[in-house]
Formats: sequence, structure tokens, C-alpha cells
Amino acid sequence: MIGGIFVGGLACVVAAWRAWRRTTQRMRLGGLTEGIVVDLTPQGLGEETAYVTVFEFVDRHGVRRRVSSRIAWSPARHAVGQRVRVSYDPARSEDAEIVAEARGRVALALLGAALAAMALLLWWGMWIGAFMPE
Repeated sequence: MIGGIFVGGLACVVAAWRAWRRTTQRMRLGGLTEGIVVDLTPQGLGEETAYVTVFEFVDRHGVRRRVSSRIAWSPARHAVGQRVRVSYDPARSEDAEIVAEARGRVALALLGAALAAMALLLWWGMWIGAFMPE
């Protein structure tokens, strides 16, 4: 159980780091632009409906791209007509995503670090026998 908490914490930290790194690399390559949300596609999840955001943007070659996000949100995270920041790989413009707010990445990284630290403290407490009856 402690190992699972530790691995889950590390997975959160790695996911946040990878999202930051991917966006940073795309920014350096010139793959950051503004887009607009054009549709919310409903996805059924039992009783609750989640929505996939469909957005359009114009890449640096002047080509208009229409992309569906990979994640469905419930409730919808964006509204039709909302302007969003889009990052994309200039070599593969169809591989685009809405830039996540920095607060979300920081929160995910902090949650992961807290889980990993908690797991390490629990493991250390068990190792030194702090949880053993006297």
C-alpha cells in the first residue's frame, strides 16, 4: 500500500513535469498561438455527461486546424466561443492541445510530492518500529 502511494505521488509529479516540458518545448519552436473553442462534444459516462472540447487555431503556416482535446471534462472546462491558448508541434500541427493553466500543474506536482513524502514517512516509521506496540 505504501509503495502504491509513493508511485502514485511520483506519477503526479512526472505528469506535471512532462506537461510543463512539452509546452515549453513547443513555445521555443514557435508552436504557441491563440485558438477558439468551437464545440463541446458530449461523452456519456453513466449518469454524468463529460464534454470533449473542440477548438480551432491557425498554425504558423496559415492553415486553420480543428482539433478535439484528448480529455473529456465534467462539467465542461471551456465554453463555446471562449479564446484559449494552444500549443502545438510546428512539424505536426494536428497534435495540438489547450495549454493547461500553471495553477493546475503546480497543484498536481504539489499533490504528488505530498503523497510521495507521506509514503516515505510511513515507510520510515515502519522501518524504525514507531508503529509497533511496546
